[in-house]
Amino acid sequence: MKVCLVSSLLGETRSDVSESFDNPLEGNARITHELGTQLVKAGSDVVVVTDSPEKNIPQLHRPYRIRTVGHRFSVENLNRLREIIRQLKPDVVHFHGGQQIYHYAKLSRIRSCAPTVFTFTFIPSLVRKAAVGSRRAMLTLLHIALENALPSTFGLDRIIALTSYAKDNLARDGRIPRKLISVIPYGVPETCLTENPEHDVEDGRNVILTSGITKERGLYTFLSCMPIVREKIPDAKFMVAVRSPLEARECHDRVSPEIRILGPGPLVESLTSHSVIAMPFSSHVSVDPPLSMLECMALGRAVVSTAIGSIPEILGSNRGAIVSPWDHVGLGNAISTLLLDGPLRRSVAENAQNYVNQKYSWPAALASIIEVYHQAGEAQRVRRLARAC
Repeated sequence: MKVCLVSSLLGETRSDVSESFDNPLEGNARITHELGTQLVKAGSDVVVVTDSPEKNIPQLHRPYRIRTVGHRFSVENLNRLREIIRQLKPDVVHFHGGQQIYHYAKLSRIRSCAPTVFTFTFIPSLVRKAAVGSRRAMLTLLHIALENALPSTFGLDRIIALTSYAKDNLARDGRIPRKLISVIPYGVPETCLTENPEHDVEDGRNVILTSGITKERGLYTFLSCMPIVREKIPDAKFMVAVRSPLEARECHDRVSPEIRILGPGPLVESLTSHSVIAMPFSSHVSVDPPLSMLECMALGRAVVSTAIGSIPEILGSNRGAIVSPWDHVGLGNAISTLLLDGPLRRSVAENAQNYVNQKYSWPAALASIIEVYHQAGEAQRVRRLARAC
């Protein structure tokens, strides 16, 4: 099968111009990359179309071929995308992204030459609610204008949601017919599903923030909860994981010297021997569900997070602890409980690890995704027959 994946930011460094092109991708780009890698392993011919400068492409080391429409997907390069698809003649085109790339996919009308699938890695309505000021107004106006101009699934044959919560939201707020949406959890790197990190220690007192270093990603909620934890556990140690040199420099300016900064580097390198992971998001600022959360769970760590998007679905059934956004008291109490109760902490971590290893198994995900590809192909065949009549 020849598959064309379309996704942004697969041909650039993550945040700092001095970084290597071999650094780990994040979020939407990482999910697309992992799918492309697994499809290649399964024998598919995979080409990824992304939006990066042409000069970057020769420097990338990916298991699949890469084409680019230029710097950033936009209306100006729609014809370029169409031409690439016509040249490739894929069996299916598979987009990944949120509201903007969704509308880009609909405008491209690729399904006229190939079955088209779209995976929502971001939930559009939550992104709009989380945006502020002019960006929120722009996203809302764009949504209203294009939804009025084009049917909800115009140009698309099948939709993939990563969680049941996302499917319900897309059907309710996005007006996408439920029968067109398949829930397929995927995206966790295979290394996390097979890695065996150091086991949680009996008297663990380490807490690490992995969600990021901005207000929206919970840095200041994390800092505010520290006195609450220290009141109960005076010897608790606090860390913040960073993934790039730029993030490390910014973190040094925002936290006190008593907080150890881990990284920059892959998340797995920051988790060894750490007992509790804090991810107190205050709004929908990452892919849903957060890929880094799934990685932490796969690596056997107890996670405390907030009731944002699909997170309650992921951490429910004693797979983690959930508090309200901005609730530093609740966060501190939840962290303290897990630090003080070793059996509970290890039970939560084991439940989380088993859930991700089973739910995000790549063989199962690939089988389901390929089935969706076949469904998209059949939908296109029926459409062409209807037009012929």
